[in-house]
Amino acid sequence: MNSKYNINVYENLEIKNKLYVLAKLLLIISEIGLIIFSLIGDVGRIANEFYISNGIGVVKLILLLSVLSFPIYLMKISLEFMNTQSIRLSIIEFIGCIFVCMVIFNYCIYYDLTNNKKVLYLGICCLIIWLIKSLISIIIQYRFWKEIYEEGIKLYGDSFEEYHEVVMEYSRALTDKEQLDTCINLFNSDNSLISIGLVKLQIKYKKWRENNKIA
Repeated sequence: MNSKYNINVYENLEIKNKLYVLAKLLLIISEIGLIIFSLIGDVGRIANEFYISNGIGVVKLILLLSVLSFPIYLMKISLEFMNTQSIRLSIIEFIGCIFVCMVIFNYCIYYDLTNNKKVLYLGICCLIIWLIKSLISIIIQYRFWKEIYEEGIKLYGDSFEEYHEVVMEYSRALTDKEQLDTCINLFNSDNSLISIGLVKLQIKYKKWRENNKIA
């Protein structure tokens, strides 16, 4: 199923963009750095001293973080359900939420006790890198969905917005046209993706200009 219309290709388009790869690599490095510094060095030592002085052992800390992480995990599941109409529970993801909360806790404790603004600067840098990565991702996805729209209009014309049935068979790979139809169906039905919303907004604006005969 190697086609430029393949949903799997769409999900991996970002990997083919060098700017996105660079931004993602910087984000991963910064996240790893944040995690390491939260567990060792001054941040880890001061946080550990705080837990010990307040009688918070490993078990008690994990239970506390689990209670705090549960609403966050539920929110994540709810957002995924809104986008995919399916629920996928993962104990690994929940453990990841607990771990992230612990990292945030450690930095908050360190900043509260030392007032060291380097922690804030580090967090701001990570946020900026994440925003850059997200922006590049939206741009790449926008270009992909615009191409899907243009190819769909060439193929179907006025019936572009209709549902185009695709029969899925486990033993048979989809043809290029079937993969394109799958993407067209997703384009017409999905309003949750920012990139699809931008393409649809551009289409509405273009039609408005045409209806009002604006050059």
